[in-house]
Amino acid sequence: MATPKLLGNKRALLVAVRRVRCRPRSGTSFSDLPDLDSSHRDAKAFRDYLITFRGYEAEDVIVMADSKVLPKHLWPTRKNILYQIKQLTSEVPEDCRICFYFVGRGLEEEDIGRAGTRADGRNSKIVSADGKPILDNVLHDRLITPLEGVKGSELFALFDCCHSETFPNLRRGDESTSKAQGCDPQPPTGPCLLISETKEVGELKVTKPDATWTELRDSLTWVFP
Repeated sequence: MATPKLLGNKRALLVAVRRVRCRPRSGTSFSDLPDLDSSHRDAKAFRDYLITFRGYEAEDVIVMADSKVLPKHLWPTRKNILYQIKQLTSEVPEDCRICFYFVGRGLEEEDIGRAGTRADGRNSKIVSADGKPILDNVLHDRLITPLEGVKGSELFALFDCCHSETFPNLRRGDESTSKAQGCDPQPPTGPCLLISETKEVGELKVTKPDATWTELRDSLTWVFP
């Protein structure tokens, strides 16, 4: 059964991976990690929020989760995730608001030489339920590139996973990447989104509550309009 095409000018795709069931090609094993038991609950709560408070129609909010109550085409395998992203960004009208949410596992690995690798020689990846990674530059190509020519379109992307600071291959707050991209790694000014829930930030706040912006920035997410 195929998912109906999204037609509204507000549309969302919410992806929740509770358990990675296969070994990723990177060689990283998740067998010793606990399941992300709150992931399904978080995705449902976010869906309810979008519908109740942000004006999204229920039929334009797609939830993918590794849950037996959902049909197989909504299980968050790599193939299914990429297909649903294509549906999300296809035939987008002007002034459309797109929302993408991922809760699950993330990886960051050295991968010098691959097309789309960041200036620091590393790549970030989200991991699908079948253990297959999706690179940050692939997410950029699938989520952002299709919207670049659509007048007034906006994308809000939220990644609740490790190494989320560079998804989906946007500018990063570290000095090496920022200089390579021709931007000054300073505290952002004007409209921006700064989200972080990383272990490093938590530890730094405890060990050094007066930490400077320079000390904090590498663990923070920078998103500029």
